[in-house]
Amino acid sequence: MVNDYTITVSPSTATVPAGVPATYTATVTPTGNIPNTVSISCSSGLPTGATCTETVNPIPNLSKGVGVTTTLIINTTTRVTTVTEMRKFGASFYGVWLPISGLAVMGVGFGASRKRWLLMVLLVAGFFSLMIFQAGCGSKATITTTTGTPAGTYLVTVTATSGSATRNATVTLVVQ
Repeated sequence: MVNDYTITVSPSTATVPAGVPATYTATVTPTGNIPNTVSISCSSGLPTGATCTETVNPIPNLSKGVGVTTTLIINTTTRVTTVTEMRKFGASFYGVWLPISGLAVMGVGFGASRKRWLLMVLLVAGFFSLMIFQAGCGSKATITTTTGTPAGTYLVTVTATSGSATRNATVTLVVQ
């Protein structure tokens, strides 16, 4: 005669907001004497930022042939959204200072020789042509970063292992 065991988890579905733990009860029921310990774990399906802990793990031997329960707690992480801005100064700051500096450069050339005057005109023309492209660099970059357990429905596999025997049960975790 071969003794075996089963695992059941209740409730089958738990709905929690991010940051609040979900609690399940896992019951391991043997069909006869099981002298080895039974380890319980959440083997797959946990969402990002979530952890799974058990109140009794491993379950001591099931030599009396009765079911043993343990509480599974799936801890989720609160979602935090961080918004950052890439630029300190507004567009008016750049719009005011670039023309003023261009006029200052143009004023340097008065009273100079013809070659120097031509060079200054080319410099000022180049400066004003670069100012045309300033509008293309005037966007404001905002970066939004969200951390924590994402909202969604997750199918979590709970595994019970004793020696070479492995039994699975699945539960649904809904994170709001």
